[in-house]
Amino acid sequence: MSTSSCMNIRRMPRHGRQSGRTLIELLVAIALGLLVLAGVASLYFGASRSGRVAGNVAAVEEGGQIALSLMGNAVRRAGYAEIAGTNSTARFNLLFDGPHVRGCSDERDFVNAAAANPVNADFVCTGGAVPNRVGDTLAVAFQADAVLAAAQAATVDCIGNNPPNRPAPAAFAGAAPGGVVPVVQNVYFVERGPADLTGNLMCAGNGNPGQPQPVLNGVEDFRVFYGFDRAAFQLAGGTGAPPSASSLLTAADVNALPPVGLLTGWDFVVSVQVCVLVRTQDPGTSLGNTFIPCPADAAQARNPALIAPVALPADGAFRRAYTQVFTIRSRASQSPS
Repeated sequence: MSTSSCMNIRRMPRHGRQSGRTLIELLVAIALGLLVLAGVASLYFGASRSGRVAGNVAAVEEGGQIALSLMGNAVRRAGYAEIAGTNSTARFNLLFDGPHVRGCSDERDFVNAAAANPVNADFVCTGGAVPNRVGDTLAVAFQADAVLAAAQAATVDCIGNNPPNRPAPAAFAGAAPGGVVPVVQNVYFVERGPADLTGNLMCAGNGNPGQPQPVLNGVEDFRVFYGFDRAAFQLAGGTGAPPSASSLLTAADVNALPPVGLLTGWDFVVSVQVCVLVRTQDPGTSLGNTFIPCPADAAQARNPALIAPVALPADGAFRRAYTQVFTIRSRASQSPS
C-alpha cells in the first residue's frame, strides 16, 4: 500500500465516524425512565389497594346481609304453631306452647344452654358474663312442620340439622300423631377465642345439641332489642312496664318484668331489632377514621342519633354495623304502643 493511500485514510471526513452518548445523557435517560416506572408502580399499587378495599367492603356487606337474613327468617317464624284448640286466649290454642323468643344481655348466656336437648331449656340467664362472649344472646323457637295438616317438609335448624320432637301440650296430645311436635330452636351469640382479634357469630341449633357452628366470621358486636307491646301488657294486668314512650327494651328489661298470670313479659314481645358489627379480615382497609357502632343500650336503639362515632382502632380495618327490625308474625296482632 502506498504512502498516499495511507494519507487518504487518515484524512477521512469527521462526519463519517460513529459518535456515542455522553454519561450525562445516559444519566438523564435513566432518571426519566425511573420516574415513569415510579408513576406506573404508584398507579398499580393504588389500583391494587383500591381493589382490595372494595373486595373486603363487598365481603363485609354480603356477610352482614346474610347474617341478618338468617336470623330474620327465624325471628319472623318465632312462635309459629298449628292451631289445635278453641281457648279464648289464642296463645293457648297452639301445638307448640313454649317460648317463642328469649334473650340475655351483657355477655350472658342461658344457664342450661348445653343441656342434652336445649329445646327444653328454661332460658334463665347466667348471673354474670360468660368468658369470650360478646354482646347479647338470642333464642328463637317455632314449630318446624305441620302435623295436623299435610306435612310440608320440616324446617332444619340454623346449622342444617333436623329438629327434635317435643311433647305436644297435654290438651292436644291426642290430636298430634304420637303426641309430639317437631320444634326448631336456634340460639345466636358471638364468641371470641382468647387469641382472636375479632369474633364469630355462632348458632347453636337443637338438631345437634352442644355443637354450635359459626354463621359469620369477623363479628365484633351483637346487640338485640325487643319491641314490647306495652298496651297489651297493661291491658292484661301487667305492671312495671317501662314508662318510656318507645317500646324497645333490652333482654334484661323484659326478664325483669313480673309475670301476668301464665304469661311472662316475653309473651308481649312483638318484634326484634338485631345489630351486628362486622369488620374486614384485612387491616388498613377502612374508608375513614371513625365508624358507627351498634347501639349500646335501649336509649340508643330507640334514637340512633344518640350513637356517637367511634375512633377507628389501630388496625384500620373497615367496620360497619348492620341493623334491622323483624316482626314476630305470631305475636304482632297490632303495633306496639
